[in-house]
Parts: sequence; structure tokens; C-alpha cells
Amino acid sequence: MKAAHSRALGSDPFTRYSGVELRHLRLVWTVAEERSLTRASERLRLTPSALSHQLRGLEEVVGGPIFHRDGKRMRLTPAGEVMLEAAVRVLGTVADAEDRLAKLKQGRAGTVRLSTHCYTGYHWLPTVIRAFRTDYPEADVRIVGGATHRALEALYNHEIDVAITPERPERANMLVRPVLRDEVRLIVPRSHALAGKAWLEPAEIAQEHLFLYTGGPEESSLCLEVLRPAGVWPKRHTNIQLTEAIIELVRAGMGVAALAEWAVQPYLADGTIVSKRITRKGWHRTWNAITGPKAEAGPLVMAFVERLAQEFMARGKAAKLSA
Repeated sequence: MKAAHSRALGSDPFTRYSGVELRHLRLVWTVAEERSLTRASERLRLTPSALSHQLRGLEEVVGGPIFHRDGKRMRLTPAGEVMLEAAVRVLGTVADAEDRLAKLKQGRAGTVRLSTHCYTGYHWLPTVIRAFRTDYPEADVRIVGGATHRALEALYNHEIDVAITPERPERANMLVRPVLRDEVRLIVPRSHALAGKAWLEPAEIAQEHLFLYTGGPEESSLCLEVLRPAGVWPKRHTNIQLTEAIIELVRAGMGVAALAEWAVQPYLADGTIVSKRITRKGWHRTWNAITGPKAEAGPLVMAFVERLAQEFMARGKAAKLSA
């Protein structure tokens, strides 16, 4: 409505063009500062005749003189004052935009949008983000919580720049950087019959009421990577996407859940629940930081992925992540 109203009044800046260009604004600014056509022409790297020609062209556009010639000195007219005010505002905005564009190109500024495979993944991100912002104070890191559980899809759709997930991308042009490795364990009540076992077989897990983060077994890594290859499938399951709620339900003896060891560690202190290894060898996952092709992702995103890998490597988490 406002745009239509502006056009009706003939004041829409996108359709009404008087012929004033950035070079004209630079000319007015420079001549106003130097107060001399000769010095201004040297600064603008123009011949005096070329500068005079540009000034006459601008005066034709404006419809009157921009400067009064007081001997060899140049003094702004009222129209010139308006042009100088516009020059200060417009050229300042352009210079700021050019500076920001340069920082984007150099990877010093911008926004990194990321999401993880599950909500518990956000547990270890704050430390990484703080360290990254120390190195890149003009950059921002935005967690896109709505893309959780569909991080790869969001990456393909350009909703995020980095997907942190144990999944592997289907698209061949994606860049995959392993950043950490963790173990997933089954959480059971201390009084449960499985609590005394050293490890649990897939068939034993399938008999239990499973609490799953995902919408169903067909989306669950536990079911797809551990149970299905063993030829079993869960008898009962419930979808719950809150770690604290899962812990309390397991503690109450209402079911079991597979959770990352580092995510559940704080809840084991009171001894009411225990974590058990899944299969004799344990079930381990490698988490990857996945981005688009390097040229598409840009230097800032690649710098964040590098910082992510360095942070976990420094803590020894590339081999094993623990709380």
C-alpha cells in the first residue's frame, strides 16, 4: 500500500531517477572539502577540464549551480548544500556496505546457521560457539532448532549452513568432516532385570518398551542400525523428545531408552538408573559436521567447522565423547 502510494505521488526512489550518480556525489564532496577545482581534480585523478565537464552535467540535472566561484575558491550554493548532505549520507552507506561485503568475502563476518541431529546435541555447542565468537567477534552463530531431526534436509534446502549429525549425506557434493565420536548406551532402572548384565543383546532390547526421540522405529538409529540387522524390532515404543522426561519415565520403571553416554551421565549419580553397553562391542557413533561445497559454504562456515573439530580434538573428544 505504501509503495503504491509513493508511486502515485511520483516519489518512489526506485522508479524516479534524476540522473545523479555516485561519481557526482564524490565530486561534490571532494570539491567542497578542497574548495578548489584544481586540488579536487588531482584527488579524483581527473583533469580539470574533465571535472568541470562533470560538474556542468550535474548542474544541468539539478537545474542550477552547485558552487559559487569566488575567485579560485568554490563555495556551496543552497542546492550544493543539499547535494553535500546527500553525498555524506549515501557515500557513507556505500562505504559501510563495501566494508561489510569485504568482511563477508574474507570470512570475518556473517552468520553461521546450524542444527544437530537431536536436541541433546546442543548440550556441547555453547563452549564451541563462545570460542568461535572470540576469534570472530563480528560473526554470529544461529542455532536453528526447528531443523533438529531433519538437519540434512534443512542443509539441502539452504535453511542452515552446517548439519551436525551421525548421518551421512546422500548428495555427493556435500563436505563431511568427522568431529567427534561417542557411545550410545541403554538406560534402565537399577531394579530392572537387565541392570546386572555387562551388555545387552538386540533381542533383549526389542522386548522392552522403548522411549524414542524420533517419531517412530523407522526413524530411529537404534532400530535401524542395531535391531533391524539382528532381525528384531521393538514390541512397544513411545516418542518423547525431552531428555529429562525420558529419564524420569525410565526411573519410574515404565521403559528403557538409548541415550548418548555424555547426555545421561549427570543423571546416573543418584544410582536409580544405570547405563548398559549395547552389544558386546558397544554401539558407537561418529558425528559429522556437514556443509555444502566449499565455494558455496564460504570461508566463515568452513572456519566454524574447523573450530568445532579443534575444540573436540583439544578435549580428546574426537576419540570418545564423555561428560
